[in-house]
Amino acid sequence: SIRTESSIHCTIPRAAIDQLQLTLDGEQEILSLSGEGISDWNLTKGDGAQLISITFDEPQSEAYQLELILEQAIPALPFAATIPEITVLGAIRQSGIFDILEDQEISTRVNLVSGLERLPAGFENAPHERFLGRYRYGKPGFQAQLQLEETVARVSAYSFTDLQILPQATRFDTELQLEIEGRGLLENARTLPDGYQIEEV
Repeated sequence: SIRTESSIHCTIPRAAIDQLQLTLDGEQEILSLSGEGISDWNLTKGDGAQLISITFDEPQSEAYQLELILEQAIPALPFAATIPEITVLGAIRQSGIFDILEDQEISTRVNLVSGLERLPAGFENAPHERFLGRYRYGKPGFQAQLQLEETVARVSAYSFTDLQILPQATRFDTELQLEIEGRGLLENARTLPDGYQIEEV
């Protein structure tokens, strides 16, 4: 599945608010929505967008932080997914940063980027070994698509062999070391020279 964890920071410089509305573009579903003082929230689905309406038990002022966790199932690979855009309705301006992390068993490529700036490598300070990049948007309306494919294991093999010439046979004692990148291996096959058989593994 594709999982999105979003932290939304709102600055409220003037009158306090007792409601907050957001739109969510994309196919992801809400797993969790949390923040201080929330008395109720509901979701209305429309064509291509979802409206999230949040009601507070008392007016909020100065600053407010909302946490969202979203998820989308991956029916099969390869799969093209859209990075969800969360827009705060009524905000005079909105900007943000997001990081893209990939799973060990899924290869991810960012395609069709519009309205986004990829931050330079020196800024990234990678938070995760599968960190792909950090992007910034200056206003709502960005577009980005992820191309997901199954990761193919990349294997490097190193062997250390002792060869013994015996009266009735030739014996190989071999130690094989594998370096595996990408997804893990469930099995590994090797061929033997003609005329040899395995005595012990």
